[in-house]
Formats: sequence, structure tokens, C-alpha cells
Amino acid sequence: MNGATPGRVRSSILLAVLLLAAVATFGCQGAPGRAGAPSISPGVASLIPPETWQAVGSCATFLGAVAALWAACEAKKAAEETRKAAIAEVFLQVRQQYASEDMDRDMQLLRDWKREQGARFAAVFAEASRAEDRVMLGRFNALNAARRRYSHLLVQQVGRLWSAKLLDERYVRELVGRDEVEFLAKVLKPLEKALAEAEGKEAGLAIFDRFETLYGVQAEV
Repeated sequence: MNGATPGRVRSSILLAVLLLAAVATFGCQGAPGRAGAPSISPGVASLIPPETWQAVGSCATFLGAVAALWAACEAKKAAEETRKAAIAEVFLQVRQQYASEDMDRDMQLLRDWKREQGARFAAVFAEASRAEDRVMLGRFNALNAARRRYSHLLVQQVGRLWSAKLLDERYVRELVGRDEVEFLAKVLKPLEKALAEAEGKEAGLAIFDRFETLYGVQAEV
């Protein structure tokens, strides 16, 4: 089609429909019994049967409706393409952050803490937040920074985009695998809950539950 893009073809068709509607409507202004200044001579208009004018009027109405529908469809397609582009950009940004070495270190640091502290790892973590010992408080600050970074990326960014339907389940599975959800359920979630209880706050674990359901993972809290 001589290099014509689909968008230009659609625009040309829409323009043709609009022109046809305009021509039909303009012609109807000269029909007998129609309001408005006639666009053709009364002699010519009298030669055209009323049924023909009615048909032309119906055609004009139909073409106008088609043009409006076409324009609405084009607007919807444009909005969908914009949404997909935004999702792709967000997906790439989150994947780059998640693949960073900092995320691996944060995960390993929190797993080492759980292994070191045993079954009370979450309770000890919450207690350390109020520790007077500088060494223990320093460890808590490092652990809490790792918890916050991981929680911000997976729970707040990915989770909220998922809840807002900006990321569908397919994208979520590509970003967050079963191993990561196991870590969320068995390490991060207990820490979040224990710290929130120690601070007298609402933990807000609903998004954790949704990740767990995605892979059928059982949490430890």
C-alpha cells in the first residue's frame, strides 16, 4: 500500500466516512419539508421523491453513527497501547532493580539472621529495635534497611501495581518466582508482623497473602 501505515489507513477511512456523512447531511438540507436554507434549487428538489430524501437522511444518520463509533474505537486502541507501553516500562524498571546485587545481599542477610536466631528470629528482631546495646542496635538497623528495601520493591511496588491491575498475573510470575515468595512468606512476613506489633501498628499483610496464594505457599505466621 505504498508504505501506508495501518494508522494512516484507518484515519483515511474515518475521514471518508465523515465526508460522506457531511455530504449526505448537506444534501438533506435542500429536501422538501426540511428546515434551513436549501442548498439546491426547489425545482431540482421537487424532482426527487420524498422517500429518497428520507433514505438520504437515514444514510446521513447511519454514517454519522459509524463515524462516532469508529472514533471511539480508535481512542480506545490508543489508550490500550499507551497502557501497554507504561506496563512494559514499569516491568523493565522493577526487573532491573530486582536483579541487582543489593537485593541478593538483602535476601541473604535476612536469611542468615533467621538461621542464626532460630524460631524466635522475628521476635528477637522486634526486640532489637529497642535495644540499648549499640552493637545489637547496629545489627537491627542493617537488617531493617534490608527488610525495607525488599519490602518496598516486591510488596509495595509489584504488589500495588498488581492490585491496581497495571501488572497482570503473567508479569507478576515473571518478576517474582516461587523462591522469592517462599522468602516473603517465611522470612519477610514474620519480620513485618513482629515489628508492626512491637510498634503498635497495622502490619498490612494482605499483599503477602496474595503472593502466597499465587504459588500455594504456606506462611509461618
